Amino acid sequence: MKKNSRGFSLIEILIFTSIFSLFFITVAGVVSISLMNMKINEHKIIATRYAQQAIEWLTAEKEDDWVVFTNRDTQGDSNPTTYCIGSLNWTQQRSCINPDDLFGTPGIYIREMEITDILADPVTQVNVTVTVSWQEAGGLTYSVPVNSVLSVWEQ
Repeated sequence: MKKNSRGFSLIEILIFTSIFSLFFITVAGVVSISLMNMKINEHKIIATRYAQQAIEWLTAEKEDDWVVFTNRDTQGDSNPTTYCIGSLNWTQQRSCINPDDLFGTPGIYIREMEITDILADPVTQVNVTVTVSWQEAGGLTYSVPVNSVLSVWEQ
């Protein structure tokens, strides 16, 4: 007599379960990496906006009074002057190193600005680099630099 078997054997079930598990582990890894990259890109967009905001503020400061503006920076030398400008003011001529320097939503960003004179007498142009940086949950630090050259239009 021949025995008809209509079910799966234990080995077939184990192989199917193993392959199915590997598939879901791979999908979970891909989704996790995609979400992490999406969050990093979101932070880059926000950081770029904060850097552009600082350049716009700096342009307004330049337009108010060029002489006062150039006296706030490097006073005619080519060494950059660094400002911590989380709150967009000139009172902190230093690098951002304190936890109090964090700003933004979420409050993870640090915004620094370097101003360097383009040597001329009198100073008619300055190089400006605004860098917004932040640290992700994995411990990696990212930054977005924005460069600009500001000029005096009238003397």
